[in-house]
Amino acid sequence: YNYENGIGYKINIVSNDKLPTVSSELVISVNEDSKHTFTSSEFKFQHASQKLASVIIASIPAKGSLTLNGTAVKVNTTIAVANLSKFTYTPAANDFGNSYTTFKYKVVGDGTGANTSVEYNATVNVIPVNDKPTAAETIFYVNELDHAASGGPITVTDVSNERDKDTYAYSLVNESNSDYTAFNQLFEISKLSNQNATIKVKSGAKLDYSQKKE
Repeated sequence: YNYENGIGYKINIVSNDKLPTVSSELVISVNEDSKHTFTSSEFKFQHASQKLASVIIASIPAKGSLTLNGTAVKVNTTIAVANLSKFTYTPAANDFGNSYTTFKYKVVGDGTGANTSVEYNATVNVIPVNDKPTAAETIFYVNELDHAASGGPITVTDVSNERDKDTYAYSLVNESNSDYTAFNQLFEISKLSNQNATIKVKSGAKLDYSQKKE
């Protein structure tokens, strides 16, 4: 109040303390080639009198995808608490890393008036999982007289980010085939490189078949 001029001023101050907050920003961890389903407790909602009513997605991640009931989530999509079990994050295939990507969100309370928080940052960590390598069917030819082997080689294929990091082992597998024992006595797998192998006749073995395919 200005006593000299007799003029009074009324100032209304809106405190941000009345807005919902979070006790900590969202951090999720998801396995490579898997997906994460969100829960209400993850959003760490805080307010003196309100409860979490919904979440607003303020920005979408640069990598991977957010979906609601299988449909891509857009900026400013509001997701009710009851629908969080249908809200998922999926990283890009065969991709991983700490702080893999981020997106922004707001939490909304169930009160009226000031019930929406400021923007918060969500961090996604994607945990690497070793993918299974594969090998195509391979044909070898072995000369009965000099035991020279041709054909092949066995070639391992794998996802690009594991090809130069994984170490591959080669072994014969007994499929309860009546010829396995005889085959194992005569042949062995010889590793040529990390991703390639061939068939060799064992030292001292003797081939006395004119022709046999098994």
